Amino acid sequence: MKRKLALVIGVIVVFTISGIMLFSAYRSSESYRKKKAAETYKMTGTVLEITNGTMIVEPLEGEDELSSSDKFVISVEHMNASPEPEVGDIIEVTYNDDIEETYPARLGGVIYISVVDSVSDDKQ
Repeated sequence: MKRKLALVIGVIVVFTISGIMLFSAYRSSESYRKKKAAETYKMTGTVLEITNGTMIVEPLEGEDELSSSDKFVISVEHMNASPEPEVGDIIEVTYNDDIEETYPARLGGVIYISVVDSVSDDKQ
């Protein structure tokens, strides 16, 4: 009886380890990276604050990202050189990875950020 139990446990362990190794190999494969890179998402939101190379952005009403958080921290490193974002601007963020569950949340794999509507344009 103990031998059968040990055999069953051994088989389960071998299959579990094999599955983990296969999944890990797939996630590091070129096809997985291409698939992830092909999936892009866009969020449009209002800039609430700009400090130290990051922005706090609130998604606009109706954006899917609101189901994750009401505020997001976004690095400006993927921002176009012009125009510079200002507090109150509406921006569009293109990203291709998961949303990090922090508060404020972070968008993973930010590719591009652009100003959609600038408060300075409204003042003119």
